[in-house]
Amino acid sequence: MLRAYAILDRNLSYCQGMNYIMGFCYINLKDPNTTFKCFMRLMERFIKPVFENEFKVLKRNFFQFNRLTQIYLPDLYAHFKVTWPDILKITFHKERKY
Repeated sequence: MLRAYAILDRNLSYCQGMNYIMGFCYINLKDPNTTFKCFMRLMERFIKPVFENEFKVLKRNFFQFNRLTQIYLPDLYAHFKVTWPDILKITFHKERKY
């Protein structure tokens, strides 16, 4: 079904994450034709902007979510905040046990 969508919408093609949307629709609707129509309608009306233009809408949404979490849930924000030096420590300074 995703391959068919990629053929129909050549401007957008396929992006990672569409499979979750399509899978959710299919699990609930249990019919491939209805699922495909539902997915097409969702993409047209709501979701397509998230995947277009180098994910500008998605990046904006993540920024807004991050900022709102920082303002309204500072403890949660501090708990999940990871900086690049932290990522490098985790990635490159792990002790390997063989």
